[in-house]
Amino acid sequence: METGAWDSDNRAEYEKEGCKTFNPTKEQLIQYFSQAQESSSSGNWINEYYSPCIASGKVTFKDGDSGAWRIHSSGLGWVDFINKTRRYFYFTDNDWEKE
Repeated sequence: METGAWDSDNRAEYEKEGCKTFNPTKEQLIQYFSQAQESSSSGNWINEYYSPCIASGKVTFKDGDSGAWRIHSSGLGWVDFINKTRRYFYFTDNDWEKE
């Protein structure tokens, strides 16, 4: 798992320092994926809830589906599944916001 990362694409350099504190725990990620809204399309989420602070890693769900995930500190995320599909997730009441 990589945390505290920074999406530098067209972003200000000063945002890099703030992103170092975005370090969701395994428990927080389990809560995120179990409570997030899920969609096959990002719709307006990608425009309204983008954040330069990101974390990424691998996930396996209870049903056996697995893939690579990426989550922005805003609560927007997605999983690229091994079957080549992408699912989007959005959840705002994250414990990482309370720390």
